[in-house]
Amino acid sequence: MLDRLQRHAQQLDGYTELRWHANHATRLAMRKGALLQNSQSREGGVSARCYRSGAFGFASRPGDSDAAIVAALAEARANATLYERAVGGSSASLLGPSRAPAFTITAAAATR
Repeated sequence: MLDRLQRHAQQLDGYTELRWHANHATRLAMRKGALLQNSQSREGGVSARCYRSGAFGFASRPGDSDAAIVAALAEARANATLYERAVGGSSASLLGPSRAPAFTITAAAATR
């Protein structure tokens, strides 16, 4: 998954955070030594946060497909642009000219 996030991150402009999150759960239920339930589940998705001219835009999508990543990035950009139009832009840079990374990638998986 990290390689897919990096592939999408290379095409980003400006400051953008792209995150993937997954929860894995196993449930066992027993009563008086009898197994009542044995199940596993996985839930997850992607989220993106973009900074444009003094405004942040955020979006998230369920799933971890390439389509979900593209949709989250596009909606986060659109939300930042909408906010920028509504309140006016700022020429302030989030990262000063000397700070490098134009993107941040975070991958998290939780097991319970």
